[in-house]
Amino acid sequence: MQKNSFLITFIAVAIVLSLTLLGSLYWGQWATKSNHGEVFLLRFDKEIAVGEQACFTAKIQSNYDLPTIAAYSVIANDKVLGKGEVDLAQEQELGKCIASEDLSRGDNKVEILIGVHRLFYHVVLKENVERTTPTISVTQLENDTINIKVENNDALSYEPLEIFVNDKLDHRVYFSGENFESDERISLADGGNKVSVQFEGAEQTLTVSKERGFAMNPFLGILIVSALLCVLAFFVFPKQDLLEKLSYSILSFFTILMVVFFGLELGNALSAFNFLLIVSIITLVLALAFRKNFENKCPLGKKSLRDYLKVSPLLLLLLFILIFSSFFFNMFTTSYYSSWTVFYERQSQTIMTQEEVPFTDSFSFLGTKPFGYMSGYFFINPGVSWLTGLDTQQAYAIIMILAQIAFIASALLFFRSYGFGDKRSYLALIALFLGSFMFADFSFNIRHVISYSFLFTSLFLLRKEKPLHSGIALGLGTFVQTPVLGMFIVALPIVLTKMQTIKTSVKALTVGIAVALVLFLPTLMRYGLPNQAQYNVWGYLWSIPIYGFFLDYLPLVALIALYIVPFILTKEIKVDKFAIRVGLFLTLFIAIQLFVSYRINVIATTAFALFIGLLFPKRLLENRLAEYSIGMLFAVTFALMFLITISFYPVVPAAQSSFKYISENTSTNANFLNEPYLGHQFIHLTQRKSSADLAVEYANEEMILDSFEFIKTENPAILDKYDIDYVVNRSIFLDEKPVGNNLWHETIEFEELDKIYANGLFFVHTVNKK
Repeated sequence: MQKNSFLITFIAVAIVLSLTLLGSLYWGQWATKSNHGEVFLLRFDKEIAVGEQACFTAKIQSNYDLPTIAAYSVIANDKVLGKGEVDLAQEQELGKCIASEDLSRGDNKVEILIGVHRLFYHVVLKENVERTTPTISVTQLENDTINIKVENNDALSYEPLEIFVNDKLDHRVYFSGENFESDERISLADGGNKVSVQFEGAEQTLTVSKERGFAMNPFLGILIVSALLCVLAFFVFPKQDLLEKLSYSILSFFTILMVVFFGLELGNALSAFNFLLIVSIITLVLALAFRKNFENKCPLGKKSLRDYLKVSPLLLLLLFILIFSSFFFNMFTTSYYSSWTVFYERQSQTIMTQEEVPFTDSFSFLGTKPFGYMSGYFFINPGVSWLTGLDTQQAYAIIMILAQIAFIASALLFFRSYGFGDKRSYLALIALFLGSFMFADFSFNIRHVISYSFLFTSLFLLRKEKPLHSGIALGLGTFVQTPVLGMFIVALPIVLTKMQTIKTSVKALTVGIAVALVLFLPTLMRYGLPNQAQYNVWGYLWSIPIYGFFLDYLPLVALIALYIVPFILTKEIKVDKFAIRVGLFLTLFIAIQLFVSYRINVIATTAFALFIGLLFPKRLLENRLAEYSIGMLFAVTFALMFLITISFYPVVPAAQSSFKYISENTSTNANFLNEPYLGHQFIHLTQRKSSADLAVEYANEEMILDSFEFIKTENPAILDKYDIDYVVNRSIFLDEKPVGNNLWHETIEFEELDKIYANGLFFVHTVNKK
């Protein structure tokens, strides 16, 4: 019977993971289409002689379905020189030449207005100019890179050097000056590749080879992951009930990935093959070491599956949230990451492809920032990729469903430790999800979901008087997300119920700190003690305005006002001392969140959920009709919350379009100055160097401040200071703090530069270097 149960569970897990993988291939398919157009300059003259013409070519692209006629005009020095109409729904090039008679000696600004879009560039009229014929040379380097040299360029025009791989455009490079040399990264297929480089009539062609690295077969990889999960559930944790089995098995799986990665990295033996080999050996060793636990008992522990699936609308609602989040949610989103979480995906992808933890971040803060922001998630995501041979998006899908199951199981265990029955536990977890931040994290921030799962498991084990296990879970959760340690400490007043538990918590805290220190030790030895740039703005010490409180907690406040306060006032609910304590600390947590640090919001939301679980009228949960009515009310609320999350959290399509343009039309070595808020998404989608982002650990605060300073003042000295090639910004938005008004008082353009790209929301300017 046990063997049959193991086999059935193994097959079920493999099928669920396979379906998750297949579903991730369709992410974004049902996302609401955001219509927008974009215009950019392909080429233009920068210097001409008297008697010549200054010409430009602009390109128009959009995703409009219907004809969209817009007026265009060409203006030089505030004089209209041409106008007409174009259909923005048609991809096309728009070109015009301006006679030198319409220009002034010296610098002239040419503007191209196309619908709501505005481009401009500068052209210098001289008595005469000297034109030359450039020469180019190309050589192959390592790591999908070629070296390009251009000599004898006259630098009279903004003209692209084009790189083709297998007759398909890889990207364009624009540069200034007579000579240019750059090691350009290109996208190669396995085997031989034809690479062609073209510039102003000159062309160089060569064959570049790429060897295929080790990659696991995805089907076999999913079987290995399923085997490890089932070995943990059946062999290591055979006597635990279903919730403990789920929580412990999945979190142990994540732990094994982190520890194996940690050990291999420490021993300079990290590689995809070695990782797969060690994890496979561990799976076999665990099965052999715990084979005596493989008894002829139901794997679900004391309760049968039927006991857990008794139809409760609250349970069905939780299952719906899990299934929709894991399988369908990202089919409606424009990206599976937000402006913040994209950083975690990029770092994971970097480690996965390089098969090592680099010393510096090649793109952050213009490539100067240490790779010092470390998280166990950066070990888990590449680990799953190596085990399955999948890219980071498909690995993310597998991690997501496992993390969400672990979160639900660990949170239910935590609430049950207070003596809540099934329905009251479901209600408390639903209340936890009603916190907007927690709900968005559950949907979008899987790194946080993993860390919260460790946190709730640690608190649950603490309440069960198991300090060693609690401390280990705490240390691992802290390694995934450092603030978990602070959350644990802050949560103690609503977790501790007797003096013995206080002593236990000290032991658990000591173990947790020790485990976290061991895991962070390589980072500390490499980079020293951590620091945060602008810690009071972008670090952990930032608070939220009062309206932010209502945006986060309005459903919870409404739930308490409608279902608890009336019964307290009529004395139908008895408020005991512990409930009063939770309420008082909840008030304190909210005050800290408003005036000291927003990062306490996770524990504040937990206190809200615990308070509701303690005081919610028992008879409403016992009445079938009332339970269904409450469940339907929650269902409508969560549907609205899903819609809000889908609308506001993904990286917006306009950003994706502008960053795609940058990746296709700039050197892979170009330096970009950008609004720091854009840094994470910009780097991930362009793979270009950014002046600043908001990973503020070990960061250069001066570069953050200078980036904001240039956008606000257009101080050219800042461009020279960092050798900036391009500036990227939003049209009328500038975020100088995490929460608050970000609407700028005017359109943000830099008239002394050349504005080469616009899509309504994002602009790109190029610096005309001499």
